[in-house]
Amino acid sequence: MSLVDVEYYRMRGKAERLRASASPNGEVTAIHEELANQYEALVDQPSLRSNFRIKWSAPMYDQPPSPLPSIG
Repeated sequence: MSLVDVEYYRMRGKAERLRASASPNGEVTAIHEELANQYEALVDQPSLRSNFRIKWSAPMYDQPPSPLPSIG
């Protein structure tokens, strides 16, 4: 995981903590706290980090579209 990823997860953890403290609903607060815990775990425990990466490829967009067949 890159340093950019670590910083992203750190930022998300902080944001979820702020949302938890601002929530008027106990259940919603608990959800935000759990999300914060999960983001912080990704920062603090490298073994939890995924090596999964999406490789974007859109070959159908690499070429101009074919003309539509004429109807009639």
